[in-house]
Amino acid sequence: VFTAEGYSHGGGAVGATATLASLTTDSAGTSVVKADVTTSAAQTYNDAVTIGANVTLAGTAITLDSTVNADVNTRTLTINGSGVTSFNGVVGGTTPLSSLTTDAGGGTTIGTSGITTVAAQTYGDNVTIGASSTLTGAAITFSGTVNADAAVNARALTVTDSGATTFTGAVGGTARLGSLVTTSSGTTSLPGAVTATTMNFGDSVS
Repeated sequence: VFTAEGYSHGGGAVGATATLASLTTDSAGTSVVKADVTTSAAQTYNDAVTIGANVTLAGTAITLDSTVNADVNTRTLTINGSGVTSFNGVVGGTTPLSSLTTDAGGGTTIGTSGITTVAAQTYGDNVTIGASSTLTGAAITFSGTVNADAAVNARALTVTDSGATTFTGAVGGTARLGSLVTTSSGTTSLPGAVTATTMNFGDSVS
């Protein structure tokens, strides 16, 4: 177990030779991640995170409790989590990532008001909307299902996408969204089933 207050890693990959069980940072300070991080269990970043290189975080439950920004907007962040990946702070609010990708294992909970990337966002797993959120990027893809969190069905999802927004799995099949909105730029591809209290598609839908 690794615990740090104000963590900055710019050397080789963490856990590449001998994997850590878990990695935790506390809420004070800032974590600057400049290399891949691999753990056999959880990674919990309680402080603000700056992505300083093209980075892959691999583990079970990966939690980003505060903001996530790039140092420059060409950085990519890939998360390979077999458990739940949680975004609880604004992502890209100051300096956006180039792209954000989660793999097919586990699930992703979006518990923040916004995620912004310059290019693609690809959610390879099932997504739970845990807060009313706006996703902004170019080519935003949901490869699994999209649902509100179990307790509340009033979550609003707004997608501002200059490219193609793709929903592959059912939307709101387990817990409906309060609203689903896409903006006028780009296109939207929908699965057969979409359940939300209100829907407003500003772009071309197929």
